[in-house]
Amino acid sequence: MRPLCVLAFAREPGGAAAIAPALHELGRELRLLVLAKDYALDVFREAGVPALPLPEFAEATVAAACAAHLGGEAPGVLLTSATSLPQHDMTERYLWRWARSRGVPSVAVVDQWQNYALRFSGPGPEEHLRYLPDWIAAMDEHARRGMMADGIPGERVVVTGQPALDKLARLRETYAPTDRDALRQAMGVEPGAGLVCFVAEVVARDFGESLGYTEDSVLRDVLWACGRLLAEGQGPLHLAVKLHPKNEPADFRHLTAPGGPGLRVTVHWKEQPPLPLVMASDVVLGMTSVLLVESILLGRPTVSLQPGARREDGLIATVVGAIPRLDSREACLRTLRGLLRDETFRAAYLERQSRLRTDGLAAGRVAALVRRAAAHVVTAP
Repeated sequence: MRPLCVLAFAREPGGAAAIAPALHELGRELRLLVLAKDYALDVFREAGVPALPLPEFAEATVAAACAAHLGGEAPGVLLTSATSLPQHDMTERYLWRWARSRGVPSVAVVDQWQNYALRFSGPGPEEHLRYLPDWIAAMDEHARRGMMADGIPGERVVVTGQPALDKLARLRETYAPTDRDALRQAMGVEPGAGLVCFVAEVVARDFGESLGYTEDSVLRDVLWACGRLLAEGQGPLHLAVKLHPKNEPADFRHLTAPGGPGLRVTVHWKEQPPLPLVMASDVVLGMTSVLLVESILLGRPTVSLQPGARREDGLIATVVGAIPRLDSREACLRTLRGLLRDETFRAAYLERQSRLRTDGLAAGRVAALVRRAAAHVVTAP
């Protein structure tokens, strides 16, 4: 009988954040061998999950790792994220294929409500849905229906929730006003200033102009809206630009120049954890990042600006109506004005946000799915 041990892998920061809580659950009773690449190495380290680097996929490398850490046996189950775009990295897909060829069941965790088919396809059109794990852990029923609409077999999809979101309820309860004040002071936020956090993404590099906007075009609209608020006497303002780990800080260096009277702009990358910054902010604003979902669940006023969007399902919060999908800088201006200056508007906005909820039990459900998968023997095609 195959020993009960788990081989895990992630490359993207969001993917690593999604499976790390489940690995903590599984590590209480099972042996783990966690491999990681690029951005995931930092995320696993910060989460307290020991991981070995896997710079490039090679069967010999995976076999050597199993020999060294699992006594040469094949793992009982493979657990990965399902996050990397095929044009950037194929390791998840190669690992699913590797596992199937050896009769090892595989489970992949999806971290975001978008690009379902792309996560399981290769870079060429002939590779559409060519790479499928045995089970796919989905965030909710909406995600499951979206996957099935994209052609993913429904019997492979299990609704578990998104484990990266489990910790938010506790953070919301324990975050103290003194924590907020200390971070704002460390950032140089003026007393009485409104702190707006802009959540950047890697849109231009990954999708070009195909979405109808980029992080640069949306940020220009946000700066315009901040300028208009200041012109109306709605100040001072501090705009904190929170970069994605895959953003290049040099691309945003121009923002550190003075933003004009009453406006200070600061740029934050890996040195600033995102959730404390979200909690310290008066408004969190972005496009479709999962950090916007986290912001909503943390009870912070959250705005999605997608001007010229060519698709409507980029962010689950707008799909379910928890927040509006703003399509112009003028709409952004009106919303920022209301959230920063109108208590009645802010209260109604936050009430609407409460439609989006999580029960904090996703990691346990993913761990249960992994244990269930380990009892199955997969037959290679």
